[in-house]
Amino acid sequence: MPTNTFYTVVLSAAATLMGLLFVAVQFNMDHRGHKLGPGWLSLAKSTINIYLVLFLIPFVMLLPELQPQTRAGIILTLAVISVVRQFACWLAAWKINSESSGHIALRMTWLLLAPTISFGVIGHSAIEFLRSSVSVPQERLSLAVLGLFIVALRNSWSLVLHHSEVIRVDVHE
Repeated sequence: MPTNTFYTVVLSAAATLMGLLFVAVQFNMDHRGHKLGPGWLSLAKSTINIYLVLFLIPFVMLLPELQPQTRAGIILTLAVISVVRQFACWLAAWKINSESSGHIALRMTWLLLAPTISFGVIGHSAIEFLRSSVSVPQERLSLAVLGLFIVALRNSWSLVLHHSEVIRVDVHE
């Protein structure tokens, strides 16, 4: 598959799914805060952060007539900001102990470490290009983007299912 086609598909899918997630989050907003608690809201923020990266990286890769060093610099900046935002998304939930399940290590790996590692791979690819002017390794970058997409889709699925479970409980009460 040509690189431009891959990034066009990722860009389109990320934009669509980010819009749908935004609508799903809006259904759970309340004037006093969030109906489903800080853990759900942290998951939503984290997932939107991932979708933003999935939208912006292909956008940067598809920009015409952009110098390769500028492209790599923008990608590195996106990766660094995304890592910081990923930790910020979960810090509030962990401060108030909203993650009290017995599977905390597995959830932490999936929700924090998997996206952070993908952002790290993306950043490392950009650093490698800036150091040696070797073209950005497309295979590594593509696999990192695919990994982010898997995490974002699974998180989105969890957000929608959790929302439907809460609605079902509210209807029965």
